[in-house]
Amino acid sequence: MSDHLPIMMDVKITLPGSNSITKADELIDIQFNNLIEDELRLKFNGQKNIVESIYIVDITGKRMREIRYQQQEVLTENLSNLKAGIYFLQLNFKNKRNRTERIIKI
Repeated sequence: MSDHLPIMMDVKITLPGSNSITKADELIDIQFNNLIEDELRLKFNGQKNIVESIYIVDITGKRMREIRYQQQEVLTENLSNLKAGIYFLQLNFKNKRNRTERIIKI
């Protein structure tokens, strides 16, 4: 048995910001329910033209579906052909950033 106690510390790193670069995922608010049955409904608030692509990805990383997005405020996608399980909603933005959210198909 060791006589050393674990060392715990909080570290906060602040990087200098730039006014000319804005994160894409801060320009758009996407609302959805992550527990879905057959239909995924996404509501977009903010700059809709920054979304480049949307994918449904399974737990192994395989792309199951590409969702066509044409800058509408509300997007509805039928997912009834997917089996129940955990999937990821992958949003890719035009500035090459991405955002991944977990969804559970029941």
